[in-house]
Amino acid sequence: MQASMMCSQKARSHYFHWMVYDPISSKPKSSTTSRSAIAQTPGTSYRVNDDVYIRPKSVKELGISGRITKITDKTDSYSRVRAAESVVVPASRKRKATEDTRVSIRPHCFLSGDFDAEKYCRSKEDVRPSRLFPVFDAAGDGKSSTTVVLTPDTVSYRLLAASHVRVADRVLEIGCSTGECTALVLRRLVLLHQQRMRIEASQDLQFLGGVIAFDTSNEIIDKARRRIGDEYGSLAKTGRVEDIVKLYNCDALMDTKGRAISLASDGGRYPDVVLVDIGGNRELHGVVRMINWVKVSFQRRPPRLIIVKSEALVESLHEAEQQGDEGDEFQPKSSVLSNGVIQNGQEWFDSLTSSP
Repeated sequence: MQASMMCSQKARSHYFHWMVYDPISSKPKSSTTSRSAIAQTPGTSYRVNDDVYIRPKSVKELGISGRITKITDKTDSYSRVRAAESVVVPASRKRKATEDTRVSIRPHCFLSGDFDAEKYCRSKEDVRPSRLFPVFDAAGDGKSSTTVVLTPDTVSYRLLAASHVRVADRVLEIGCSTGECTALVLRRLVLLHQQRMRIEASQDLQFLGGVIAFDTSNEIIDKARRRIGDEYGSLAKTGRVEDIVKLYNCDALMDTKGRAISLASDGGRYPDVVLVDIGGNRELHGVVRMINWVKVSFQRRPPRLIIVKSEALVESLHEAEQQGDEGDEFQPKSSVLSNGVIQNGQEWFDSLTSSP
């Protein structure tokens, strides 16, 4: 009884921080408005101290995550620094619209090892705002909180996955399909490892990261394996790809013998990042069950980050916002702030798990 109470208290002490990234719209105009009919918002606003990812210019370049330290207006001869103002990135992300603004970024140093962080994690100057993408988990330590990021579209899901992976991350991908997102994560891990070898001047460093990927079709898994092989063949060799990426035909929701948990915690190591994309516009109930499976399966060592691609889940969130605005006492009063934070996010999600 006492042990049960301790486990319950531990579960309650772990906080899930809910966020949403929807580049199309932050809020539908009415409950009957479809996402395809909603006009794009003017853009994404970034401020000083925001955590961001600098998109790489090519597939061979390593994207950098960091914190904005200043925003500079280059329209006058004095290059006025707008330290307290925001910069807006148009939805079209055309460079001409942001030509007169530059951003300085202090990179995050997530590399392990004994080296001079100040020397190798220097600020990036004169970055175009159109190259920026938000980072949501930089402040999380993975011990007391888990950041859950929801997004409705595939492009954003893959960008979120690539931009949030760190050099030592074990990534669990549920719904890998033919391996497009898996390949992006693999490339990110390999490039981070190569950067670490350069910084520490050693070619014998252990590869710290890895990917465990699930899907429910042998045919799909075979295609993903070929896709990963092609991707890895274009990178500098770092160990065996079979040791870095492991793909399994596994349906976690139908698993009654604990095989999925055993595969996901291969070698006794639980995932740091969990990616969930279980197929198209799959019904809301299935996505909710999968998120719950992740929360329950890894409660002993919760992941730092969970990224979920689900149009149905994001639409449900927007509907809950509207119902809250209309004063429905039977719905949690959820709302999405301008930075993507979902107020009362856990209460909103709990209402989904208890509904029929």
